[in-house]
Amino acid sequence: MDVRCCGGHGRRRTVAFGDFENDFHIDMLFCRSDWGRRGVEAAIYAHIEARGNELALTRLFVEASEAARGPFERWGFRVTCRQDLIRIGVAIHIYQMEQRLG
Repeated sequence: MDVRCCGGHGRRRTVAFGDFENDFHIDMLFCRSDWGRRGVEAAIYAHIEARGNELALTRLFVEASEAARGPFERWGFRVTCRQDLIRIGVAIHIYQMEQRLG
């Protein structure tokens, strides 16, 4: 399922989007930084969660970056595992997170 929100200054452009697969996995959730803190990303997540409940899913899960961890925790997700990776010589952390539905 794809959820997209477009707009901004008279130009048609994608400012935020989200996608989840029917196997409970949130594949992508993104909001442009200049559209942050306006509730756009939270609204898209709320739609994903509502759709998950409509499909009678028992949980949602995501692999979140360090920056995305906070919003997912605010939406009720909990960390189940942390992966430490090196990408192009830079250490990054990926958090496997899940939220129970229903």
